[in-house]
Amino acid sequence: MKPLRLEQLTFTRFISAFIILVSHFKPVELVNDNWFVPLFHNFFAVSYFFTLSGFVLGISYYDRFQTLGATELKKYFVARFARIYPVYLFALVLSLAIEYYATRTIRYSAASIFLNVTLLQGWFDTSVINFPSWSLSCEAFFYVLFPFCVGYIRKWEASKILKSMMILWAVTQIAMYVIFILLNEQRFYLRLHPVLHTPTFLLGVCLAFLFKKTASNIEQWSRISNWILLGVIISELIGKPHFGFESLQVPHYLLFIYFASTYENFTVKYFKRDFLVLLGKASYALYLLQGSLAAISERLFARYGMLNTNINFLVFVLLSVTVSVLVYQFYEKPLHKGISKMFTS
Repeated sequence: MKPLRLEQLTFTRFISAFIILVSHFKPVELVNDNWFVPLFHNFFAVSYFFTLSGFVLGISYYDRFQTLGATELKKYFVARFARIYPVYLFALVLSLAIEYYATRTIRYSAASIFLNVTLLQGWFDTSVINFPSWSLSCEAFFYVLFPFCVGYIRKWEASKILKSMMILWAVTQIAMYVIFILLNEQRFYLRLHPVLHTPTFLLGVCLAFLFKKTASNIEQWSRISNWILLGVIISELIGKPHFGFESLQVPHYLLFIYFASTYENFTVKYFKRDFLVLLGKASYALYLLQGSLAAISERLFARYGMLNTNINFLVFVLLSVTVSVLVYQFYEKPLHKGISKMFTS
């Protein structure tokens, strides 16, 4: 069995981040809502992030958390902090700086700023300063929860993991139905709440452990996995659920991730190309900086008289991708290595 490599999944993060960017800032003349919204509605790409996050963590730490010792926990939490917080803080400060430059004031309360700095904004009905960062409040909670789930799940047989996944998904759908349909609960912040999205993350973790326990058989799927992936993608695109039920789509993500992790299909070979992997690694910065880069782009377009909306959007996309790659290469990656080395050496 060849060692497991996940570069093919890295590029899918860029695809999701790019879809989110387009959904937020698309000009209707270039990207029409009549076809874009039915295909890529609401937060489905963020739900994919959560599923993939659980899967990648599960694969990475499957053999590391044999015991939950202090040393292992320290290395884990330092690695997680180094992974998400430097870019997160940079995006947060940039958002506040842009607002202050434009209005000479900060409209957020001290409490809101504190909650955003500490990644607790998703737990309260408060202002999210850099809107995409609501999902980082969820991720931070997942990271805290993860080490204490590993010891239980990795002991289960594959059949028990699969059964547990099905039960967890079904219970989640019932809970969603009760909250958003029967109780008619419409408060928007509840849709961003970490607890609401935790099952999506846990399903990704369970998939990782299921994958590890069935990895010896997965290569037999490699010849037909491209057809399976195509079927999953088509089913995902035509089967969009109600806004409150993004987790209905999680089985699609689980199937996609599982079969995209085989070794010899065309998708794997193509998605492993160095440039695509680099875009995937820069997707985190692309996701968090999109609002600030849009504000900066608007000012530049106004200053230099660029009035064609479609051309402006294409320039904005190119600028966003370029800046994100630069932020990854010269800020995110060095700080990640530096922080990890400083606190674990």
